[in-house]
Amino acid sequence: MLQKSQVFYFFLSFSITFITGFFLWNIFILNNNIFDTKFFKAALSSAPEADVLNLTEGVQTEEQVTSPKDEANFSPVVVLTEAQKQEILDDIQEKLDIISQQVQELIDQQDPPEEEKELDKEDTEDQNNQNTSGGGNQIIYPKILISEVLIKPINQRFIELYNPNSVNINLTDWYLQRKDSNDEDWGSLVSSTYFEGKIIGSNDYFLISRELTNSDILYDITLSDSNSLALKNPNREISDQINWSEVADNTSWCFDFGTCFPTPRAKNTIPPVVKNILINEVQISPTNQRFIELYNPNNYNVDLTGYYLQRKDDNDQSWGSLVSSTYFAGKTILANSYFLISRELSGSDILYGITLSADNSLALKNSNRDIVDKVGWGQALDPEGTSAPNPTSAESISRQLGIDTDNNNQDFIILSVPTPKAR
Repeated sequence: MLQKSQVFYFFLSFSITFITGFFLWNIFILNNNIFDTKFFKAALSSAPEADVLNLTEGVQTEEQVTSPKDEANFSPVVVLTEAQKQEILDDIQEKLDIISQQVQELIDQQDPPEEEKELDKEDTEDQNNQNTSGGGNQIIYPKILISEVLIKPINQRFIELYNPNSVNINLTDWYLQRKDSNDEDWGSLVSSTYFEGKIIGSNDYFLISRELTNSDILYDITLSDSNSLALKNPNREISDQINWSEVADNTSWCFDFGTCFPTPRAKNTIPPVVKNILINEVQISPTNQRFIELYNPNNYNVDLTGYYLQRKDDNDQSWGSLVSSTYFAGKTILANSYFLISRELSGSDILYGITLSADNSLALKNSNRDIVDKVGWGQALDPEGTSAPNPTSAESISRQLGIDTDNNNQDFIILSVPTPKAR
């Protein structure tokens, strides 16, 4: 928008230009009319007769164009000398100079010098800096911690935050970022959109998970081994940052113990001694009663997602598939309980046409492809320690009360009456 001073200057300049142009146009273009006035005639009435001439060449004289009827009213036309014309022009120029000087004085009053304007600008910027210095407009956010992370099993994956402050904290515009061991920059994990309007209570927990029912945010979070996490506040400052190399299944990373038993939205506990899932009992014949029984020696449930069974006979040099991880997906073995895989038996957790014979070896592997437990019987090529004996028809080999010395011959005995899914 134009300021008032700009409008004033515009009309002033326009007026000066118009007046100057008017005088010059009349002097040099229409001079045969402008001097034909009473004003100029009176001023030049004493001009010599010799100077009375036609004003333009090649134009009819007054005698030629004046009829007898107009002779009574005829007034002689005079022409100014060059000196007289110059004197008039000098007077006009002098008046224009006076007007120009007055205009400049008005401009100086309206518009301060550039140096003064620069000083004013610097003063304004300094004032603004003083107003915002010392964090006057900067919000200082309290520290929120990443207290626990569970990676596997995937369906139980979660990230837990903890507020160690004595006041509730609004998490609007907070966000989580992640990078793996190959990343140089942080990438998005849980954007600020999901934290909008969320509150974490004082000395309380905040849960982000895929499926857990008491979660504050349900989101398909992606986590793996050798990851780093950063929790950032609305100022884009890192409130907390963690990293881990490898965490066992069903074990959490936690900020106070390093690893711990999973406790989503609750105080972390000292990590338990994790025991492997065991192959507990095997019957190979008759075919319709064939089964493999697993046992969980831990005081907590274990998700078997990602687990699988492999088999070798006495001629194999490498492990072959027996029961793939597809059949274990979503399956859970309860604490201090059994898990049954069979062809036909009722109460089985997995029904599958398993193939077993004498002199075989079995390996149970987890989602990391690690061998969790292994058993061989007869002339098996790959037992733990020494092989257990071959069972005959309607018999089974059974582990003695959960004992695991890594020697199948010491750990297993023959049962004449198999006990699928029972002690």
